[in-house]
Amino acid sequence: MKHLRKLLSVLLVLATLFSVSAITTSVYADSKMSEEFKKGLTNGKLVLNFAKPTGNDDAYVGMLADLFEDTANSYYLHDSNGKPAFSKDLSKVDASLGDEEHTVDVVWNYDKNVQKKAQEIVKKIPKSFYLKDLEFISYLYHNKADAERPDEMGNYSSELKEAIGNVNFSIKFDTRAGADMPFSKQRLGFSMLNHRDTTYHIWGPYDNSEIFVYANHVIYVPENTPDNKNALINAAQKRIDDYLGKNAATVSFSGETVAQYYESQIAELRSQLAAIKQKNAEYQAIIDAEKAKDPAIQDTSLISDLETKIFLSGSDISNYENSIEGFIDESASVDKDYPFMKDAVGRFIFNVKFAGKNETHKFVIIKDDSKLSVPSYNNVDINTNVSVSTDSSEVPLDAVIRVDRISNGKEHDRICGVLKINDNEMFDIELFSGSIDDYITKLKNGKFKVQLPIPKEYKGRELVVYYVDANGKVTAYNVTVKNGFAVFETDHFSIYTLTAKSAGATTPDTPDNDSTPIAPDNDSATPIAPDNDSATPNSDGAQNNSSVPKDDNTPSNESNGNIILWITLPIAVVVIAAGVAFIVIRKKKSNN
Repeated sequence: MKHLRKLLSVLLVLATLFSVSAITTSVYADSKMSEEFKKGLTNGKLVLNFAKPTGNDDAYVGMLADLFEDTANSYYLHDSNGKPAFSKDLSKVDASLGDEEHTVDVVWNYDKNVQKKAQEIVKKIPKSFYLKDLEFISYLYHNKADAERPDEMGNYSSELKEAIGNVNFSIKFDTRAGADMPFSKQRLGFSMLNHRDTTYHIWGPYDNSEIFVYANHVIYVPENTPDNKNALINAAQKRIDDYLGKNAATVSFSGETVAQYYESQIAELRSQLAAIKQKNAEYQAIIDAEKAKDPAIQDTSLISDLETKIFLSGSDISNYENSIEGFIDESASVDKDYPFMKDAVGRFIFNVKFAGKNETHKFVIIKDDSKLSVPSYNNVDINTNVSVSTDSSEVPLDAVIRVDRISNGKEHDRICGVLKINDNEMFDIELFSGSIDDYITKLKNGKFKVQLPIPKEYKGRELVVYYVDANGKVTAYNVTVKNGFAVFETDHFSIYTLTAKSAGATTPDTPDNDSTPIAPDNDSATPIAPDNDSATPNSDGAQNNSSVPKDDNTPSNESNGNIILWITLPIAVVVIAAGVAFIVIRKKKSNN
């Protein structure tokens, strides 16, 4: 008995020392990381909203690290040699913030099913594409005057949208590359294929994979339009009014032809250059006069100040000279640089000014019936196959649909309670535009056409869609069935519930090829179930970062969990030892 007591005492002491040592070690290690450094981590891990690269390729991972550093404006993910500081398996990275550096676990926050679709989409995206006709007008109209988003320009292109099947991926261009020329806008260089704020592919100069988007400053009008300026203005104005509505933009004659434009630009630049040179000559005359004086009375401070001004003006002079040379070269090759210019009526330049904005945009007008097109909006959620379309110009063409299927939770239970139903398909539908950096929640004019996939158990039954507001008011929407989709119209977005009215009633399925959501391949009509280890998007459009998303290389225990483990393990040893001792004592007593 005494030996058992001694054994228990020793075990208890060892367990206590072991626990204290573990706690002290863990707390000490944790204390090395400053609170400022921890701010950008989630549960001690660096969450990257990128699809995990298939290999540790320095070029691609380097682009990824560059983009993260540019957008996050926090941690630096390169080593002292400028190479990406990830481990070989990309599970850790040496992140630095100022002079502080730590090796931290990496969580790649993405949906693996979306990644598979992204790999298919990338193959379909053209190397270069255009904004056509009124698509460029829409881009200029929707961009805020004080915060233009040229990185979103490509997403206004129907050429791009049609290539990827109108699914809800978007491309963001790094705006450090590109040009805003007099008659064309261009974007190129770093580009990211995004889905719900996560990047699934990167194009860049490191591997010569850049893609290009162009927008020519052209308004097309009917071929029967007379060639005089007033007729051209009226035709262009009508096309914009019919699309955007009256008073959204004003078309006017600039007073110049293309040739006159270049002449006036070159003349203005030469005038500004001459003014700088004249000022420098005046400065030099003052310097020479001052230096001619007796050294004892020279104003050396004035001489130094004027010489500095002359020196600093050198870069301005060089810029003006280069600009003049550039305009001269461009004016000589304008038809080569802008092939469409040869069809510009009268070579006239027209101005387009949008309501509420100060900037004036230069356009030429071309008569071509084959190029007349009116943009419309159509987007399909790649996971649920829910689609939204509208002809309303209120919706920026770069908007992407964001859909969450709701099958449980407080809001789900509230809506089901109000409707007194159990079986339903519930969707939270949103539209987000990067160019206006906001959600499109309601149309002032026009309607959205929404298409919801019909589950097998609803086939052949009469269907209805409900909207339940925060006060419990119910709005029912008539549903038509076309090609296996429940179609209804609304002017706003929120949570919509699809259910069957009764078992006996039926709604006929009307074939309509135009109403079927466009999907990138045959199997995309089937909603994709997320992998167990992939991040689940939440309703705000971002991946769910409220807790660390699961990933192949995400440790299963956090630092707090490790502390608890080290505390409970020795205690468990003591408890087990005590149990063994208790059994031995009982046996001894029973033997006695």
